[in-house]
Amino acid sequence: MSPMIPAYCAAGLFKTVAVVCGPDVLAIWETTSDLYITFNFAYNACFYFLPIYLGYTAAKKLGLNVILGMYLGGMMLVPEFVEIATTSEAFTILGIPCRLGTYGTTIFPILLSVFALKYVDMLISKVIPQMLSTSIKPFIEMFIMLPLELCLFCPLGTLIGEGIAQVILMLDSAPLLVGIIGGLWPFLILTGMHMPILYAVILPNLYSLGYDTTVLPATLTNQALLGLELAALLKIKNKKERMNVFQLFITHNVGGVSEPVLYGIGMKYKKTLIALAVGGICGGLFAAFTDVVYYLGPSFPL
Repeated sequence: MSPMIPAYCAAGLFKTVAVVCGPDVLAIWETTSDLYITFNFAYNACFYFLPIYLGYTAAKKLGLNVILGMYLGGMMLVPEFVEIATTSEAFTILGIPCRLGTYGTTIFPILLSVFALKYVDMLISKVIPQMLSTSIKPFIEMFIMLPLELCLFCPLGTLIGEGIAQVILMLDSAPLLVGIIGGLWPFLILTGMHMPILYAVILPNLYSLGYDTTVLPATLTNQALLGLELAALLKIKNKKERMNVFQLFITHNVGGVSEPVLYGIGMKYKKTLIALAVGGICGGLFAAFTDVVYYLGPSFPL
């Protein structure tokens, strides 16, 4: 994930500028203006195509062909595939039923796929002659990976996220659970598993009821994330590193983008993730026991 940090920072700042200059803050432009839409394009170009970027970095880390790693990421985002997924049509791959979904912004499916590709590559390399390694070998590897990725690894992350969402729905009156969600929320964001919860729990509550009392109060973990950023600014002595942290601070607290902080600080200084989890649990418990309600607004802290 580390090579992705510059892209996260750039995308987060695009979002920050769009929000600051938008109608809710400085009102320099409307949400329908070309510049606002363009900045959102720039933001989405990072997060939506995350599987492709991670396909590259994961393949490079494992000593594989990086283009094939990117190819695996691209398979998840092909417009025709996404269209079939959004229309919930029945679909099979080589006769194997495929549980379709949308996998932009996800992390687990591509990491699992590239990890599996390493072993597929080792196996095929023993069978295919060197003279066919440029043309036939990539085809055979992708032929094997196609059902593995789309029928197994892609749905796996979604199923786990939906399972967590169903548990939340069944136990939404348990304050302790909200505390646990608060502690887990940063890690759900790190893995992209917060998206199924967003669609299964948060958005239905917000748009049917106008408020949410289960998940969004637990995102008081964002305040714990603010504490992490301030602590990093105070503790880090290197000027260049402190400037990077300050940029992440602005990106998160103005633009509402937490991924750069989680990867740029949390993953680099891993002990901070423990403190973040504790702070998130405390925030979630406070929200639960004081009956905090999150009402539908122009944006929410995901």
